Amino acid sequence: MHIQFIFTRHGYSCSNYIDEYNKMNDDKMDKSQVFDPILTDVGILESIKLNKFIKHHKIIPDIILCSKLKRAIESAAMIYKDVKTHIYPVSFINEISASEPESENTLSCISDIKNYVKTTDISPIIDFTLSEYLDKYLIHNGFRMCDIDIPSFENFIKYIVPFIVKFISHGKINYKKTYRIAVVSHYVFLMKHFNTILHNSHNINTLNNLDTWVEDVHIRQLNDEFKNINFISNKLVKMYSGSSKKSTSNITRCFYHDYIRKHKLLNYL
Repeated sequence: MHIQFIFTRHGYSCSNYIDEYNKMNDDKMDKSQVFDPILTDVGILESIKLNKFIKHHKIIPDIILCSKLKRAIESAAMIYKDVKTHIYPVSFINEISASEPESENTLSCISDIKNYVKTTDISPIIDFTLSEYLDKYLIHNGFRMCDIDIPSFENFIKYIVPFIVKFISHGKINYKKTYRIAVVSHYVFLMKHFNTILHNSHNINTLNNLDTWVEDVHIRQLNDEFKNINFISNKLVKMYSGSSKKSTSNITRCFYHDYIRKHKLLNYL
């Protein structure tokens, strides 16, 4: 079986802005103000550029996955707006954690994310049902809620991908078919994968926001218990370069939710 992953780092977020601001200014901004940050206006506009690239090259994933964090959900919605499929947040591809790793607070965080999505105009295309089903399965197999938010490519491949392939093939896996899976994730998850699984054979030292890589993976075995998924070969190619230089970003939407409700995401398109 052949799987083609389209890996994208999320767009320029409020947290990214604060990191850059604090590097250049003595009056530091408090990053805790933007826990689970959303995209800045620049992040939205740059995601639209990638959306146009995706449309121009007629890149149509079978399914779109993203992390459970708001900046990845918003990025996925903007990048793949024109693909006629839902966007599914899933476990193991977050930045570090959707909650504090030591706590069992993840359920309240997921509830907050769902409530946030409901306030936006992207709500109809974001589907949490797969995440809920898979999280129950993972907990049944010994994971704690706080564990499944920790980024792990190995767990993503072992537990999430087999189910996703079965889901998009309606239970009838075609081992001669190429399944194309888009994944909108984060710096930590992607760099851990590139450095560990791929041994950083491409000398990837950093990832800009919206950098997009295509990885071709051949699968030798995929069994019914989601236990075995073995690589035969990997091929990684950079498809799209995000920008490392940011113009002055409007961060109003980072702090004012009324602004978000009045200025809908899809109005940017």
